Amino acid sequence: MPKIYLLDVCKHIVIQHEMDGEIASKGTYDADTGTLLGDCRDFCMFVVLDRLGERTKDVTDVISELVECERYSTANGDMMHSGFFFALSQLLALKHKVQTLPGEPLDRKSFEDSWKKTRRELGI
Repeated sequence: MPKIYLLDVCKHIVIQHEMDGEIASKGTYDADTGTLLGDCRDFCMFVVLDRLGERTKDVTDVISELVECERYSTANGDMMHSGFFFALSQLLALKHKVQTLPGEPLDRKSFEDSWKKTRRELGI
C-alpha cells in the first residue's frame, strides 16, 4: 500500500462521521458516503494489520500517527473514532512492545503482576 499520512485519512473519517450523523437524523442513508467512511477506516485497519505480523521499521511512526488521529478525533467531538484510533495504537504498541506511557507493562508477565495489584486495589 502507498504511504499515506494517517491524519489525512482521519480528517476524512471525522468529516464523514459528522455527515453520517446528519443523514441518520433525517432517516436516510447514503451508500456512497458510507463506503467512503468504511474505506477510510478499513485503510487504517489494514495499515495496522500489515504491521502486526512482523515489526517494521515504521511501526513507532504509525503508532505516533494513530495517537495524533485519536487526539484529532477527540478535539472534534468524535469519541467513537477516538476510541478506534486508541485501540489500534495500543494493539500495535503491545504487540511490538513499544512503550507509550512511563511505567507501562510491555510483556505478559509484567501485565499479570500489575493486574494482580489492580484487582486487589479495586476489589475485583
